[in-house]
Amino acid sequence: MAVITDADGTKWTVRRRWWPLPHAYTLMDLVNHASIWGLLLVLPMLLSWPFWLMAKLVGARWRLVIKRDSREVDQELVRGWRGSSARIAEIVAGIRGGGVSLPGDGPTGH
Repeated sequence: MAVITDADGTKWTVRRRWWPLPHAYTLMDLVNHASIWGLLLVLPMLLSWPFWLMAKLVGARWRLVIKRDSREVDQELVRGWRGSSARIAEIVAGIRGGGVSLPGDGPTGH
């Protein structure tokens, strides 16, 4: 995750979104904490995370989330860990340079 303050004093955050589904504890709150229904909502997520992790390790797309003053301004999909790291670096450089580089602005046409 990169946290940058631009020349105007605006705080920007650029990060990968790790898990695309709601957090398990959020689902458990929907149904009573000790409820069997809450466990049934969470169980598929617990069983699927190893497969999700394997997919990420072999090159699945990462969702980059770009926030300005804690408000989401954009999202972008980038394939692979290295590709997402490079794109985060491009966005950070654009923010520091004064010209924010959002999707479609880069030389690779993200």
